[in-house]
Amino acid sequence: MRRRQVFSREFKLEAIRLLEEGKKPAADIARELGIRRNQLYKWKEQRDKRKVGLGSDHDNYLICKAKVMNYSAYLGLRMLFWG
Repeated sequence: MRRRQVFSREFKLEAIRLLEEGKKPAADIARELGIRRNQLYKWKEQRDKRKVGLGSDHDNYLICKAKVMNYSAYLGLRMLFWG
């Protein structure tokens, strides 16, 4: 059985950039990168849906958590100074 390949976020973003650049057909880009053409379109669709990038759900969770923590810190400082 063939083992599933795992690609880094940077690899996916660069592949999408090449696709959107439009200098080469998707089939040529995919062949050069050693992936299937439809994978390029799937990555692009995922990126467009998330608008955050092609990070994992865990990455998106960490981004949201950081935003909440920053807002909580802001509220804490506000309460400290303005009661």
